[in-house]
Amino acid sequence: MRCRACCSRLCHNGTLKHETKSSKKHMKTLCNLFLTLSLLATTREPAAWELLCIKSELQGLLIAAEVMDARESQYVFAKPGEIADDARFIRRRIEDLQNAPHSDAHLMFAIDRSAINDLLTLNSSHRNWLEGVEPLYPGQHRWGVAIDEAKLLYQAWDCLRDAKSPHLYIHVRRKALKQLHELIGAKAFDHGLMPPPLPNWRMTEIR
Repeated sequence: MRCRACCSRLCHNGTLKHETKSSKKHMKTLCNLFLTLSLLATTREPAAWELLCIKSELQGLLIAAEVMDARESQYVFAKPGEIADDARFIRRRIEDLQNAPHSDAHLMFAIDRSAINDLLTLNSSHRNWLEGVEPLYPGQHRWGVAIDEAKLLYQAWDCLRDAKSPHLYIHVRRKALKQLHELIGAKAFDHGLMPPPLPNWRMTEIR
């Protein structure tokens, strides 16, 4: 199906090429520090002075590694009594962000959020039209296929919009980029190539 050709669902394992040596160093230091913190949390609740010694460095590394947004520093690893819960919370997030591109990967896609909003509106209008027409042609599966393709294309463009939304926390933007990478494939992603907002290849069939 041509929709799959431009919006592949295949996952691509391995580190993306935009990962830098600096980020790898951050992650290695982060893992060592995080392991120490996790071990501490499993044996006893750290004292306030112990948390104070490690808090700034840990938060700084998490922010540098784009695991934590700077705006979260006021409540993540901020209270001694919540250190174990925070450690489990961040561990799950690190797992979720495995192989996720860095937040600045959205710059490879030369389009702004305003234009993306317009394309998503166009996609929605087209999909609404397809859904309105589909009942008039019972038994013709091409309408349902076109609707599914339009939904998939919307999902891809919506991911790009989230990745370009600075008001969202950085881990949310990275997860959006990871999903976009899975949807369109590694080659298209690394070249900043988006699929069309509408299933253009269906237009001739539908007319």
